[in-house]
Amino acid sequence: MQKIDLMVRSAKILEPGHSDLPERPKGIAIDRGVILAVGEEQDLLAQYDPARILDASGMYVCPGFVNTHDHLFQVLTKGLGKERLLWDWLENTIRQMTPYIDEEAIYYAALAGCMESIHSGITTTLDFQYCHSHIGQFDAVCQAFRDCGIRGYVGRIQYKGDYLGLSKVPPETPKEYFRNVSNIHSQMEDPALLDVALIAPGIPGILDEPDYQNGYLREIRECAETLNVPYTQHLVETVDDDEYLVAKCGERSVPYLEKQSFFGPRCVLAHCVKMHPEDFAIFQRYDVKVSHNPVSNMILASGISPVRTFLDHGICVSLGVDGAGSNDSQDMLETIKIASLLQKVNALDARVLTASETLEIACKGGARALCRDDIGELVPGKRADFFFYNPRTLKSAPVADPISSLVYASGEENIHTVVINGKIVLENGRFTTANEGHVIEMLERCAYHIRKCSNLPDRV
Repeated sequence: MQKIDLMVRSAKILEPGHSDLPERPKGIAIDRGVILAVGEEQDLLAQYDPARILDASGMYVCPGFVNTHDHLFQVLTKGLGKERLLWDWLENTIRQMTPYIDEEAIYYAALAGCMESIHSGITTTLDFQYCHSHIGQFDAVCQAFRDCGIRGYVGRIQYKGDYLGLSKVPPETPKEYFRNVSNIHSQMEDPALLDVALIAPGIPGILDEPDYQNGYLREIRECAETLNVPYTQHLVETVDDDEYLVAKCGERSVPYLEKQSFFGPRCVLAHCVKMHPEDFAIFQRYDVKVSHNPVSNMILASGISPVRTFLDHGICVSLGVDGAGSNDSQDMLETIKIASLLQKVNALDARVLTASETLEIACKGGARALCRDDIGELVPGKRADFFFYNPRTLKSAPVADPISSLVYASGEENIHTVVINGKIVLENGRFTTANEGHVIEMLERCAYHIRKCSNLPDRV
């Protein structure tokens, strides 16, 4: 009999992309972070000797959600700068605070953000870590990922200094940036669990910066492809991207980036709200991926991303919770529900994005966006990333269709247990990896200090 790490019993498995109700409960055998087998419980127990058995009786087991866009440092900025449009909010909130976010503050922001994410079923996150006012911030975010056990990528942007003249980080050249990113990747203990991602500069200002010329965007793509990691950029979140480029060079964003040889299958583009009809064929041609962030798009009044059109063109769509500065929450369940509802009300068609399709976007869509064929499903050979969905809460009960219930009638109280890479990180709603009360206390202390230093409101 083979000894293994973990077995799940009485598992009613939800399959993203399928509207059929789960079959009778099954067992899931797991070892070294990988699903070995899914089948009849007694057959698996006759073959495997698990060190631990998790009982999923009365619950459903769902693949973990994949969050493809976040700014975890923004957990420090919750509730600030509301009722502002994008650039007003960035200038008067985020830009004022970032010079004072040190390594300790960003660690607790990232740790709290990852833990909140796990509470809503997220098991993989792509963090767009563009805050670099202090040496050690990138490493602190990586450590937060390790300490809570979440899978993912921490984005690394080229260090440019500034931050109101208060940056403590020396700027780096493009050559230094690509060398440093490659070194980070080579030093990761387990790249399948935690790795670096590349961050491309935003469009406004890109033609005014000498470093971003002469093939820089192409080199970002080439470096990401060499390292087998994602590269990511904000794109046409508002009309500002196109207006800037048209004024500077007479081209819109998508055609401009195509001519720069920027697009490729590892490219994850956040937002993509202000699309033009001819842009869809370009995205399709290069197999670029879209990270849809419905909550932040609504809060900042940016508009509605054409998700149905992307899907109809065969373009991969995933979901992002975005930073807490423009969302205030890392709640993927909220994001999933709003993603579906927003498309329905925009099209005036209740069928335009179903619960099953939306769940598929949150799981398989995220896996495909990150070019990961080892997550997003609960089948043998995939990574053991999943959560138990407890339907017996006042918000959800009674449950007739578990997929519809999960998408439309769920909250953090429904997420009972979360397993990432075969490790139990949340059990019966409680973390096994970190002290939630201590993390909240430290987060509040750091946020108060930053608000005070940056002359922003310190009331809570």
